[in-house]
Amino acid sequence: FCSVEDVEPPRRVWLFAAMIPMAVDWSLGYFGFWANTHLTRFLTGATLGTVCAVFLIPALIELRRLYFNRKN
Repeated sequence: FCSVEDVEPPRRVWLFAAMIPMAVDWSLGYFGFWANTHLTRFLTGATLGTVCAVFLIPALIELRRLYFNRKN
């Protein structure tokens, strides 16, 4: 089994790739080609939020590890 502390974040390209649907949705709405709906905002936000969480969890684990190693 894999420990939570062994989790490494994915490459940053995935973080930027998750921003693309949100940027496209916003741009199309801003320039009048597409009407943003609650559904499209939810889907693009959920996509980016999920990917951000995948990056944030390993970072928080590393911060906890550094904090407790410094105290001891």
